[in-house]
Amino acid sequence: MVGIAAIMGASGLGLQVFRAVQNLDVGLGFSAGFALFLVSVVLDRLSQPEDDNRRLYDRVSAAVKARRSTDEELLSELSERSKDVEVKEVSWETPATPQERKGLIVAGAGAILALVSLFLTWGNDAGLIAGHSRAEDIDRLGQSFNGFSASGGSWYGIFIFGAACFMFTAAVATIRNPGSISKWMGAHGAVISAFMILSSSLTYLIANPAQETIAYSDGIGVYLSLFAGILGLLGSLYAMQTAPLSPHRPLRVTIAWGKILAGVSAVILVLIGSISGWTFDERGAQDLPPEAQAEINILREEVELSPALVAINNSKISSLINKYRMTVETINDGITPNGAGLSYLAIPLVLIGLLAMLPAVGFFGFNEHLRWRWSVITAGIGTGISLIGLGWIISLARVSDLQIVTGAGAFLTALGGATLALSSRSILNEFNREKVYEKPNIGQNV
Repeated sequence: MVGIAAIMGASGLGLQVFRAVQNLDVGLGFSAGFALFLVSVVLDRLSQPEDDNRRLYDRVSAAVKARRSTDEELLSELSERSKDVEVKEVSWETPATPQERKGLIVAGAGAILALVSLFLTWGNDAGLIAGHSRAEDIDRLGQSFNGFSASGGSWYGIFIFGAACFMFTAAVATIRNPGSISKWMGAHGAVISAFMILSSSLTYLIANPAQETIAYSDGIGVYLSLFAGILGLLGSLYAMQTAPLSPHRPLRVTIAWGKILAGVSAVILVLIGSISGWTFDERGAQDLPPEAQAEINILREEVELSPALVAINNSKISSLINKYRMTVETINDGITPNGAGLSYLAIPLVLIGLLAMLPAVGFFGFNEHLRWRWSVITAGIGTGISLIGLGWIISLARVSDLQIVTGAGAFLTALGGATLALSSRSILNEFNREKVYEKPNIGQNV
């Protein structure tokens, strides 16, 4: 726990705790302390269960070195199984339907277009996302950036790359050999990937340039990526209509009120995130005002005359500096025109996700395949919302200095999207691709 807390460093959460102590700020102390608790204690408990006193490295090493049994025991076990089992069932995954093939071919074409778009121009003359945290990206006249560049698509482009690769693999695997890689490599996985591409592209298009940006224009790459996301979504939704998947066990013939509560919670989290800080900018606090600098000089002169006042005066100096930084700190939330304004995308999406959840929980009937399809759509929308906040956090962390940090607003938005996506987990995990069984071979040993 102490090691994880130390990783935060003086410029991370430790700095916020230090400021709260110096300024006697109860609100900041609670928020910073709670964040430090989540990181240091909760993550430590996840990596160190209470019923196992060994260290994480010891447990991993033991798992790698462990052997199941000796060769003799394995042979004996196989012999016993061959005596008990006399019938062998030969089965394979149901081949793709004609409609499923057509839809996945379209989705695969969308994935290829999305990959191509990342190598084209996404932004000109300035960094759209990076400009909110790096001053150099406000004015880059004559320069252009692609989807992978830190001044271009940044992590939103990287998300699109991963989603496009997954969508293409899912399309090829389902057409050639369904279920050969993973249960998620199907039309439903392609739908979620398409939502990721669509959400990342829309985020980049909707984002406002940073203040004082001299000139900026979108490139052809982001529009091609948006078209690819729409194409992939339409194709995968068409394929999912006849995808031969069924639940392992019958679904409950009741309305899942718990899932609705999760959807409402997701909406609340996104709404709170929209009015919370997305960026905290202290770049204007480099130079102290003359009156504050004069007071600090007086305190330093007192220390030279009386060394016993070192601790007290240093505390006063730190308090003055932190107090000034708080007055010049610029806080941008998710809806202010001075920020990126990404909550204008997250809020409609989470409301659409809540509406999509209604048929998924049984409001319009208990047809299992219908509920599964809408659960996939809900999960895709939730994943897309999560990428809005997550992409903002790590894109700014990729280029920002210590004077600007992302706030709780982006985190709450990502958390709201994850809550919406995970609300469909139980139904999605229950469905598997149907199997085709061959006539059993009587008397054949396993």
